[in-house]
Amino acid sequence: MDIRIKYFILAIIVPAIIGSLLALVVAPYIYEKKTEQLPREYITPSNQYVVVTNYTEVVEPVLVNTTAGLLEVPIGGKVNVLMPQYVSCPSVCHWITSILIYTFNLVLEKGLEEDVVFITIGVNPWSETINDAREYMEAKAGDYMARGIKWIWIYDKPDVMEKLWSEYTIFVERREDGLIDHSAFFVVIDKNGVVRYYVSPTEEGWIRGQDRVAEELFKAIVEASS
Repeated sequence: MDIRIKYFILAIIVPAIIGSLLALVVAPYIYEKKTEQLPREYITPSNQYVVVTNYTEVVEPVLVNTTAGLLEVPIGGKVNVLMPQYVSCPSVCHWITSILIYTFNLVLEKGLEEDVVFITIGVNPWSETINDAREYMEAKAGDYMARGIKWIWIYDKPDVMEKLWSEYTIFVERREDGLIDHSAFFVVIDKNGVVRYYVSPTEEGWIRGQDRVAEELFKAIVEASS
């Protein structure tokens, strides 16, 4: 076999196959963790890529430390889109960011950037800082934020973060290897501070339907802004 073909197989094909197999193993666990705390009676499938949970609950604003300074969250007068993430996450957090990028494009296309704020609730306050979060956002979405997208990241003391996790039914568990197991979904809150939707990707949505998840998330944003 030609040496160039061997190199291509070893350098490109094999890692791609391994990555795909890993995603198939990890995704079911993520899906279980992200939905286990949601009230089952409200959950209805939207399509094969996402589950949208109708929800009606008023949440009280909490003063927290963010990449934009001290703010009360949810932020009044705007649709808030919340999601749990951490910078050094090896998988699902970057899938969340990918869905966000698709959604940022839709928000900009429709001129809704002044009506929506995206807020990451950090899940690793023990090892990460606001500066870590700020650098991550700039690297992943600096161009979008320069065009008007508002994305902020919350990192405060662990006890403050635990209250936020509890408020939004976010499962968080520290592992011995330093990684964090956590829920993975989007919470859409309307301009009056009422939680309206939980948007939860399915296994198919995480792996192959991130753009379709973004479309459903954007629909929820539009409905929450009306």
